[in-house]
Amino acid sequence: MYTFFSRIVPMLALVMVLVCGGVFHAEAGSQNPGGKTKLLFDISHPNPVVVNFNLKTINQHLESTGSSKYDVKVVIHGAAVPLFDAKSITQLTANRVKKIVEKGVHPEVCQVDMKRFRITANTLAPGLVVTKE
Repeated sequence: MYTFFSRIVPMLALVMVLVCGGVFHAEAGSQNPGGKTKLLFDISHPNPVVVNFNLKTINQHLESTGSSKYDVKVVIHGAAVPLFDAKSITQLTANRVKKIVEKGVHPEVCQVDMKRFRITANTLAPGLVVTKE
């Protein structure tokens, strides 16, 4: 069951990432080769509606600002990992991951959580990569 807070908390987290990215733009740009600001999107919610909302927001951000301006990382971990197993991923989620990958961003899945949920690299949905140790 959704409450106001279960819907607003992921959005507030995303806004904080975007705001902090903008606030530290000059510092990050001066330290990163190519002057790109680093953006990290964290997906860990077990609810597929929330996960799809987050993926949609990431896609919209990349479309509106251009992915070439940012060094973007998407990390999937915790209770969200089973939602990205090839056997259980929904078509909507798969399409949204595909759009992100087409923009040059390769979402990474936590290998510790993959072991916890008994998911292998072979059973991950297309476009996803396993985090390095």
